[in-house]
Amino acid sequence: HFSSSNKACLRFIPGRLVSMMGKQSAAQIQPGDFVEAEAAYACIRYVQSYTDSAEKNAQALYKTACTLDGLITASVEGHNGFVCKFQNSSIIAVFPDSVNDAIRCARDLVALTDMRNGIQTENIRIGIGIHYGKAVIGTTGGAGCMETTVISDAINTASGIATLALRLGSSTVVSQDAAGHAVRPLGCTISLLGVLPLAGKEHSMPLFICR
Repeated sequence: HFSSSNKACLRFIPGRLVSMMGKQSAAQIQPGDFVEAEAAYACIRYVQSYTDSAEKNAQALYKTACTLDGLITASVEGHNGFVCKFQNSSIIAVFPDSVNDAIRCARDLVALTDMRNGIQTENIRIGIGIHYGKAVIGTTGGAGCMETTVISDAINTASGIATLALRLGSSTVVSQDAAGHAVRPLGCTISLLGVLPLAGKEHSMPLFICR
């Protein structure tokens, strides 16, 4: 019974987060449990549109969003990260081990998006913002409904960067803190995009684009 409960809980609480919290099982986690972690944080935003206007309806948008969320989650987990929040066509992912993992995941997601756009009727634009810093990752909700969430200025920064990246098209933009923690070679080139303003930030920030 304990094993089956743990397996059920792991569908909602990432196993990596369970270990970061020092728990033996996901079933032990309660609403309000948290851990503060210094890591690379990626905000992944996407916008979908259809070339066939007849397909532009709620069911089609929902099905595509579910497919994209699944593909993004698989890529994040394949690069040693985990997803801690889904929200309105955006995903917050944590990469505890390395900024390199986040950048390589982002590179693969942009390539995957370009490939899908070549064979599907929908057109997807994806923008990925990566920042390095500290955040509180934990659970919220109640006994009958619990989910993971993450709160910090680092997340707000990653989110603002992702919004900028989305405006540039399908691209990955990283902060100076993230670029400074990356270890070469990365499999891509990081170049200065500029010192740019971000929503919610008092001062402009040096930002870098990955190509």
